[in-house]
Amino acid sequence: MADISSLLSPENILQFAGMNDAMGWLGVGVNFLINILVGGIILVAILEIFGHHWGEHINPVNAFFAVFIATLINMFGITGILSSLLPLGYYGAVVLSVVVWFVLIKAFFSDLEIKHAGIVSIVVVVANMLILPSIMGFVLGFLNL
Repeated sequence: MADISSLLSPENILQFAGMNDAMGWLGVGVNFLINILVGGIILVAILEIFGHHWGEHINPVNAFFAVFIATLINMFGITGILSSLLPLGYYGAVVLSVVVWFVLIKAFFSDLEIKHAGIVSIVVVVANMLILPSIMGFVLGFLNL
């Protein structure tokens, strides 16, 4: 039987996460916060552009909550685990990401029509794959992390 108390020791937690000191965890926390800020700004921009075009009202605060939940989902690898169960491989992960964003957008922006939420979720997934990493690298470069 495994000894659970040894699993919860600080040294084992740091070793499991691949970090030897608390600075690694600080870097993860800063990366998490910057991801929420940058991702929220990108989502607000996308929603404002589409919302203005469709004549729908967008609450910018909800965008940051949606990005927060999506970041938590991605941080713990839930979409990766679920997509490995799908027989579609990489495309399964993309489809699952679109579904997650669709659910988040409909949950936080219930005024959007289903068709509009679907379009926005596809644009957000593409932005997360292409735009967000370059902006995150740019911002984190200034922070020297």
